[in-house]
Amino acid sequence: MPTWTELEDRFLTLEPKLGFARLDRQTGTDGEHWRLAASFDSISSSRFESLATIAGKKLLEFLGLESLPEEVRDATSDKIRWYRALAQNPRFYNVEHFGHTLDDAGNKIGWIASGSINKPAAVAASYCLELSSMKPEDSPQISPLTINVSGQNARLNVASFDNSSNTATSVDTAIFQNIQNAIKTSITNESQELLLQKLDELQAAVSSPTYSTKYKEFIQLAANHMSILAPFLPILSSFL
Repeated sequence: MPTWTELEDRFLTLEPKLGFARLDRQTGTDGEHWRLAASFDSISSSRFESLATIAGKKLLEFLGLESLPEEVRDATSDKIRWYRALAQNPRFYNVEHFGHTLDDAGNKIGWIASGSINKPAAVAASYCLELSSMKPEDSPQISPLTINVSGQNARLNVASFDNSSNTATSVDTAIFQNIQNAIKTSITNESQELLLQKLDELQAAVSSPTYSTKYKEFIQLAANHMSILAPFLPILSSFL
């Protein structure tokens, strides 16, 4: 699991792409709905939502269930928990409209309220900074990832650029094999089969336009297992 400082840095990298975006919320009798509006970069939006899922899970582990406000504690997902936590701060959240829904006779049958968070990536980074100052964190213990590179023209670039391209590489295969092994070894409930299926779909989509969609689907399904899968996310996101 990344530290709050690392999450802050990751949110900040999205700020140039999401600087004019807005995180809209509508809640009321018919339920709660969030939408990342005015964002014209689908990949950055997907990354933001994935980071929000990780941050929401970390928030629960970091502060503990009883320390969270009721609204944040009762969130239906890790991502919504993070969004609600941001909305708890009046410096970030702009209350916009409140009203009632009416039936044909003009009787009130429900209510609806809306609000928004401007510059959500910057706001999320700011909140990560606040959390990092609350108490020290132990350095994350991440199991080493072994990547075996072999074969003709095999390449592994670290902090450098390679303008060549491969449809499929041994590096890709090794990465996905390591993730598959982690799922089979550490996840034994009913989620295992679904995660393995989504992982196969994700691997098949590498270098294709559908990868960002498959990445988002995998992250959402993996939300409850981030302590196991978080070390692999920076590698998976590098294929976006």
